[in-house]
Amino acid sequence: MKRLAQLSLAFTALAALAAPPEGLPVSKQIPVFTVPAPTVPKEPFIYTDKPALILAPLVNSSAVRAVAERFQTTYAKLGLPRLLIRVNPAARTLANRSAPERGGVTEVEENLAASRELTALLTKAFQQTGARVMERETSAEPAEIVIEVLAAQRRIIVRELSGDREHLVPELQLAAVRLADGRLLAQANARELFGTDVEAARLLRHFKLAELAEAVALRLMEELAAAKQP
Repeated sequence: MKRLAQLSLAFTALAALAAPPEGLPVSKQIPVFTVPAPTVPKEPFIYTDKPALILAPLVNSSAVRAVAERFQTTYAKLGLPRLLIRVNPAARTLANRSAPERGGVTEVEENLAASRELTALLTKAFQQTGARVMERETSAEPAEIVIEVLAAQRRIIVRELSGDREHLVPELQLAAVRLADGRLLAQANARELFGTDVEAARLLRHFKLAELAEAVALRLMEELAAAKQP
């Protein structure tokens, strides 16, 4: 009997230890173990060395007016010469010996439609300043200044974080040549609008032909206005 009483007391003590404290809900006393849901692997984010592309206009209206006014003054001093625009002249003759060089150009644009479009765009740019641009020269009215144009594609090698990279960008060069003596009066290049080859490679190909033609034509007018004329 004594042993049975000891066993009864022991079970009572164990039951008291296992019993939850008063005042606490059962959910706070029994830990709940949950199995986490399987994780789906995310696609790795690929970092590149290309900054965000923000295109600013190549020209603004105030700059156009300022350059046009300076060019008009110079154009009058030159005697209001007749201008002729030649796109991708076949040879560097006496009349166009100062035409833009083709060195480093990988592919000259020989598309007739593109040449006509470029001629029309440049003609409009010069005519808007009051210049006399001829559609074609005649023996009665020969051209006095020719605007030689080189339209092509050029490869630019740029050093990037991932290594040297080759970019194919449009090339647009203009040169104003006086036919009387073959003197180069001024020249301009689309790449000059961007300062460095890195910027040129990044931005040049994103502009339309009309934007590039207007900007380079204005650049040529500015160079003509700044050059000392005999």
